[in-house]
Amino acid sequence: MSPMVSRPFSMEYALLGLLRHGPQHGYQLHLQVSRSTGLGSIWRIKQSQFYALLTKLEQANLISSAVQAQDSRPPRRVFHLTPDGEEAFLEWVQAPVTRPFHIRQEFIAKLFFACQEADSIVSTLILRQLAVSRKWLRENQPGPNNHPDKSVFDTFIHRFRRNQVQMIIDWLVSIASDLDIPCS
Repeated sequence: MSPMVSRPFSMEYALLGLLRHGPQHGYQLHLQVSRSTGLGSIWRIKQSQFYALLTKLEQANLISSAVQAQDSRPPRRVFHLTPDGEEAFLEWVQAPVTRPFHIRQEFIAKLFFACQEADSIVSTLILRQLAVSRKWLRENQPGPNNHPDKSVFDTFIHRFRRNQVQMIIDWLVSIASDLDIPCS
């Protein structure tokens, strides 16, 4: 298991996903995450942070690198996904996020990569996230556990959170419908 699993979201997994399509040098990888479409539409990373993440991944044996000579230019380092990196990525891309506020970045990054994989991975991710999201909604239903001394503000926040989770569920159901994934 990856040493990064304990973090709620890390761009490291996205880098592993980019390397699943074959070896690349760091600048190529950084260009992919810097575009205004795809991953670049949900997060940004400075080039120095990016290279630090590549170093971290290599130290964790999730990627490896080799220096590649170029004719008239300085050599460059080319990164490859290791079997441990492949395993960590596949585990991550199919796992639902654990908090509603992780939907906006982490889940969407997972969905980005899942759509590049087999249809079964997309289905697995969406169905698992739907199950977790429905659990969030059940846990936030108004009921006898609500304290009568809650302030009006607390009531508004609780309602906001419930509506937000309901919106996530509706969005996931619509994606499932678009992909003909039964999700009743």
